[in-house]
Amino acid sequence: RPESRGNPMPRGFWDYGVNPAGQITAPQISASELAARLGSLQRYDRLGDLLFADGFEKGLGRWATASVPSGGSIALSVVGAGLGGYTCKLTPPATVAGYANIYTWAPVISQTKLGMEIYFVQTSLNTNLQIQFSQRTASGILVFGVSYRGQVNRLQYLASDDSWQTVPGIDAVSIGDSIPHVLKLVVDAASGQYVRVNLDDQRASLAGLRPPTDPGPGTPYLEIEIIALSWGGVASDVYIDNVIITHNEP
Repeated sequence: RPESRGNPMPRGFWDYGVNPAGQITAPQISASELAARLGSLQRYDRLGDLLFADGFEKGLGRWATASVPSGGSIALSVVGAGLGGYTCKLTPPATVAGYANIYTWAPVISQTKLGMEIYFVQTSLNTNLQIQFSQRTASGILVFGVSYRGQVNRLQYLASDDSWQTVPGIDAVSIGDSIPHVLKLVVDAASGQYVRVNLDDQRASLAGLRPPTDPGPGTPYLEIEIIALSWGGVASDVYIDNVIITHNEP
């Protein structure tokens, strides 16, 4: 700031005796939270209000893990990071239907459209990546899910009859070491239906489609789960970063 010509102040001080703050501090936020606030740096879907975000910069403490079968593991890694320095590495055992998963819960703020976005590296088609919302209601648990499935090399959604169905309009993507992708699922908590899904720059409507319902009615909760699932007795690593949960999606 230029000095006042009428009454110069010492260098480094503001005019009229008003001293600026020597240091401004603010809490550091994770890269995934920054991405959620500013909009994804990888893609252009900047919709919804932030409900939960985690880029694994402070470890895996915000997530629960099931008992991973022998030969599988869940670990913090520096491989395949998106915006920060760390990822969650999921390694299922090399058995038929071997799995490694992490899950957490989010508050049910309102019965609106909910979004779940992740950045991931799926190192081979020997392992399926699956993300899902489990929404408990008074009539049961709705299990919304999408999966990039190696068996068919396509993105599929979990249908109301518990089968996996290919998402129309989403083409295959390149799967392999160091090839990142961004996946986002949007569901309608009020109507209990799918809304849409994005895979990188591809977007498909799932409007009107319903998920399966598991028994277990009760007080509401929202569970978020990410699963790496082997098939055919062969498995490989999946790296997860920048998990972003939103509500009030259009």
